[in-house]
Amino acid sequence: MELEDGPAFHDPWAGVKVTHGQRQQGAGHQHASDGQTTTAAMGRTILRVASDEPIPPDLFLSGYSREIRDLAEQLRGIVHEAVPEAIERVRTGWRLIGYDVPVGRRTRYFAFVAPEPKHVHLGWQHGIWLADPEGILRGAHLELKKVRYVTYQPGEEIPTEALVRYTLEAAGLATLGAAGPRA
Repeated sequence: MELEDGPAFHDPWAGVKVTHGQRQQGAGHQHASDGQTTTAAMGRTILRVASDEPIPPDLFLSGYSREIRDLAEQLRGIVHEAVPEAIERVRTGWRLIGYDVPVGRRTRYFAFVAPEPKHVHLGWQHGIWLADPEGILRGAHLELKKVRYVTYQPGEEIPTEALVRYTLEAAGLATLGAAGPRA
């Protein structure tokens, strides 16, 4: 990751270090010849990020309060406990940490941890098909077609055993592929 000259600050929504200093009129994305993307917005800082360089989850979470980071870490731990082979990747466009499960030579997206300023979501891409004996999954009330999630605020009790079960089941659903359920 290459940053312009100037003092750095962290934008938790973008999940990358950004640098103050040089400003540019206009907005949009310009592709540099060195394989990097320069993002500029009217009156905002220019950000240069190598397109193939992943953002570490710890860096992504560093812009949130200690309580939100701790809660996100606890939920990340649940995903890793349930599916140790899961591939964790920050998805800045969605402002979350996404999880893929290996399926042969490919991977399939199955879960996410999405921090917000006051709470953190743990969700599952194909959650509509999860058995929910505890009745804790949310998303139907928003008429989400497939995604289901839970939301916790700092200090709330986390039902780790149930969340591990949901996550394991979600990974199994993701591996079903074309023969599995469809929305």
